[in-house]
Amino acid sequence: MRFTFLSITAPFAFATALVLAGCSDEAGTPFNNQELDTTPSATPVGLAVTATETTLVVEWDDNSEADLAGYVLEKSNDRGNTWTTVPGLLSASDYVDAYAGRADYRVSAQDFTGNQSANSPAVTYIKPTEHGPKTPANPE
Repeated sequence: MRFTFLSITAPFAFATALVLAGCSDEAGTPFNNQELDTTPSATPVGLAVTATETTLVVEWDDNSEADLAGYVLEKSNDRGNTWTTVPGLLSASDYVDAYAGRADYRVSAQDFTGNQSANSPAVTYIKPTEHGPKTPANPE
């Protein structure tokens, strides 16, 4: 049986294999003298939620790091007490979610080495009420 593992850890595993094999770069510098990337991506900004009749559209500004692997989006349905990660590392800076009466979202960025940024400030979507503001009756 043959297995293929494709994930964000593949570049790290490949680099580790090169170091263990004693490989070097074109200048003859051994890879094991190279510093491992420990710098996380920048925290995403501009997180916003808009609603359609059937969905919530969560969007944020693109990060510009060359080693950006993707985004980790988290959602809370209980006012931020517990967070659930949206499955998979998102490659785009938007996500379409099922419509909800209330939802909180936050996003972080992850690079190919696995370094993850801090979470963005959370944004909250609350379904507007059907009742407009009450206006006082005109006394005559």
